[in-house]
Order: sequence, then C-alpha cells, then structure tokens
Amino acid sequence: MSYYSSFVHSKTHLIFLSCGIVAVGAAIGYIIGVSVNKSNVINASIKKKTDKVVDIIDIEDLENKNTLCRCWKSKDFPYCDGSHNKHNFDSADNIGPVIIRLKKE
Repeated sequence: MSYYSSFVHSKTHLIFLSCGIVAVGAAIGYIIGVSVNKSNVINASIKKKTDKVVDIIDIEDLENKNTLCRCWKSKDFPYCDGSHNKHNFDSADNIGPVIIRLKKE
C-alpha cells in the first residue's frame, strides 16, 4: 500500500469517526433535553388527589391583609410563604402573590 492510499484511508476513517461522535453527542443531548423538560405540570405536590384545587376564604375571616400563592411552590398553600422569590431568581420570572386586603374607607 502506498503512502498516499493509507493517508486517504486514515483521513476517511477520521471523518467517519468524527461524524459518529457528533451524532452520538447530539442523541445524548436530545435525550437529556427531553427528559429534563418532560414535566409541564405546574402543581407538583398540592392536593394531588383532587380533580381541581380550589380554596375558599371567607372575607369575614380576613383580619388585615393576606397573600395568596400563585406559583404553587408555597409550603403554606394557599397562602404565600415567599417561595416565588427563589423561582424568580432562578428563572428570571416575575411572579408574585395575590394580595387581599380590607379596603380602607
């Protein structure tokens, strides 16, 4: 075998090897991306045995001001415990609580 034919053979081998590595890397990246983004569920843990989460708060029970959670991450749901602050920092989101207060006349 001449020097030139072995050079062409090794160059072709290197091209196929490179394409294979890129394809495997792309497949691994795709699988990881799909598995990470698989969960589109907003409510991950609150009242999962019910069909729909509904909380009723009578206005007579309101003393001064209450804050209600909108991010579904509060440990004190339906009341806000500030869990949205970490979510906002991590995801550059701007979600906040619903504030209910007595109207001052």
